[in-house]
Amino acid sequence: MGAMPTATTSTPSRMIHCTTSIATSTAMSRELERQQANIVKELRELQSTGDEDLDRQWRGQLRDSFSEVADQRKALQTQLADITKMPEATPATNPRLLDRLPVIDTDFDRLSEELEREPFSVFQLQVRYHQPTPTRHAPRDHRRRGDL
Repeated sequence: MGAMPTATTSTPSRMIHCTTSIATSTAMSRELERQQANIVKELRELQSTGDEDLDRQWRGQLRDSFSEVADQRKALQTQLADITKMPEATPATNPRLLDRLPVIDTDFDRLSEELEREPFSVFQLQVRYHQPTPTRHAPRDHRRRGDL
């Protein structure tokens, strides 16, 4: 079977890469959130050293650290939003692509199971069958209790 023209730009390897990037970015975002919480905790629990200049400098460094982490989180969230945007399927605009499909005269009922499975595998098709749950009714007793 030759190479088939694709109708979309999404590939399985790109989807795996996106999934990995999403998981990594999410983990990094949680870590940055934890760092921010630690900085806030440190600032709240800050005890004076007795030297006002030193205390001011320490609070300033904590604020700067918090700001850096916040910027990193914001950039990461933007990156995560870009990753999670699914590329829209680009429809094939060339109707002559249909002419490239093979025309066959085959009775599919006589194909072996292996040959039947091949198109499903190649085109990643799935057949889903939902069998309704059978309803059971209690047998009707036509006799009345008083007739026994």
